[in-house]
Amino acid sequence: MINLKPYKKKKSADFLQEIIDKKSKTKADPEYHSRLGLVKPQVLDQYVIFDQYFISNSLEKISAFGFKDKQLADLHKLYSYKNKFVQALKVDVTTTASNRKIGTCQNCTISEVNSMDHILPKIDYAEFSVHPSNLFPSCTICNSYKSTIWEKDGTRFFLNLYLDILPPQQYVFVKIIDGGNTPRAEFYLDNRNSIDKDVFRLINSHYDGLHLCERFSQNIDQVVTPLKNAIKSFIGDLSIDRIKSINLERIKKDLDSFGSNYWKSILEAALLNDKDFISSIQKTL
Repeated sequence: MINLKPYKKKKSADFLQEIIDKKSKTKADPEYHSRLGLVKPQVLDQYVIFDQYFISNSLEKISAFGFKDKQLADLHKLYSYKNKFVQALKVDVTTTASNRKIGTCQNCTISEVNSMDHILPKIDYAEFSVHPSNLFPSCTICNSYKSTIWEKDGTRFFLNLYLDILPPQQYVFVKIIDGGNTPRAEFYLDNRNSIDKDVFRLINSHYDGLHLCERFSQNIDQVVTPLKNAIKSFIGDLSIDRIKSINLERIKKDLDSFGSNYWKSILEAALLNDKDFISSIQKTL
């Protein structure tokens, strides 16, 4: 899990206008553009408020404008994941400084990005349906778990990975339940490294709300099989200690690239240090 850079190529108002301009005029609803023109000033006023609160990382303070009926439907209609401007936004915010494209959902680091999460849910905040800083690349699984629940009494439940800077300390840990031929593992969070308590509370509610520890445990074969194959390819040529050392060096680089709490790297390190896991590989040769 890493932070993504907020969209900065265009001003939010210009991004909105581009989408409005490209909306098709249809015989079924020839008045759609006219209605958007009437509601646009109110939406832009809300954009000013959003941008101010975004800078201060306090989006939970924004009150919904309360658009209803046809205006609500019209604003919702602006958003489409396949919209070329939305897709361009996704490419921009998921491209790293080294020009690497991040295709994995950073809300979970398990599944591929195939949707946009509305940080302020569009069902309540229709005015921000296509605000570029309200759209975060996500997988549909995380989107489904998040749904419209995002805050309670001014306290957010989920990380905003544009703004909430992830701490460098480790907080994701794993316990190998069975390191044998078919390993089982249990992930959990722990604040043993003294992360700020408010930051850890938000991390904890994010992981809990998206069921991340359970999902990590269910997906461990994404790690186990490739790691077994990597170890087998060296056995006979190098000592076990040297094989472990090579892989641990690689894991350290992966943690630098994918975040200090990247579950796959944490699991790999734990398996390499599990005697039963190494022994089970040696027995198959």
